[in-house]
Amino acid sequence: MRILFVDSGPDWRGGQYQVLNLASELARRGNEMVLVCQKGSALEARSRKGGLSVEPVRMSGDVDLLAWSRLGGIVRAFQPNVVHAHTGRAHAVALGAGLLHDVPALVVTRRVTSPIRRGFFGRLKYSRFVTAFVAISAAVAATLTNAGVPSDRIRIIPSCVRMRDMDEGGSADEVRSELGFSGDDLVVLNVGSLSREKAQEDILSVAQLVLQRGKRARFLVAGEGRLRQRLERRARELRVDPFVRFLGFREDVPLLMRASNVFLFPSTSEGLGTSVLEAMAAGLPVVACDTGGIREIVQDGFTGFLVEAHDVRSMARAVAELLSRPDLASSFGRRGRAAAQEFTFERTGASHEGLYAEIAG
Repeated sequence: MRILFVDSGPDWRGGQYQVLNLASELARRGNEMVLVCQKGSALEARSRKGGLSVEPVRMSGDVDLLAWSRLGGIVRAFQPNVVHAHTGRAHAVALGAGLLHDVPALVVTRRVTSPIRRGFFGRLKYSRFVTAFVAISAAVAATLTNAGVPSDRIRIIPSCVRMRDMDEGGSADEVRSELGFSGDDLVVLNVGSLSREKAQEDILSVAQLVLQRGKRARFLVAGEGRLRQRLERRARELRVDPFVRFLGFREDVPLLMRASNVFLFPSTSEGLGTSVLEAMAAGLPVVACDTGGIREIVQDGFTGFLVEAHDVRSMARAVAELLSRPDLASSFGRRGRAAAQEFTFERTGASHEGLYAEIAG
């Protein structure tokens, strides 16, 4: 089968990780893949390095006639059985290209639970012009249903994690030494873009409460974003800055996870939570907010603790309990790793192949 992926993300985030690994898995399974991605993006560089066929296209907006034309030309040349768009902008550009050249089957993946806009273009994007939607969780599927998408055009196929990635990359002791931690330090890790919905400011309040309990805890935030200066300023205001490190973008997230004791994820809007899946795969107990699709992967009291969004006191109690009870943390971690093994790219690759065969005939 010939499959054309379209992704407009300029940066390397969880969605691009999913696209690259799914494309690689589908190629491994014998499909002919072409990946259209943002020109100069991290996904372009990584896809080329991985041996995938890449067509870079500058996608500057939803209504980008040049991008529509360029993608339409790629469709004409490649003659795919399926075009699969993986971001909101890619969704719009693929629709536009369909006006210029017939697209046999259009699939769109939605990864977020935010409400769908009801304007003219929003209605068009979620109309019959899309053959099928892939929702990464039941929570995302509900968002599509609420926007009027018929349930028979929605497939739930969760995001995945590569287990072997979580076991590679060196020694956890070495990264602890690099960060200046002693063997007695207890490390609480967060991974995510520094943006409002990720709610890292709550981590600072949790740090303050946990430190007041006398815990020898250190907090790491791995990720970059427009809120970094604000978060650093807030850490100073709360006087927790000696105990909180903003690491910026890191290539060695699996190693950071293996060097940590607890994964704290206060995000208030999450389609599923790829970072949470990765933490579980690394054997970390999780403290997360019960939002979006998080409850579909974290079992409260079994693989981690779920709390209400912005309830920093409950977060702090959960973190403190896991830091105080290594036996409980270890059991949560073992169960979480076992649960994460169900979320494989082999499984999602087969699910996507089944969907493509169904809609493309």
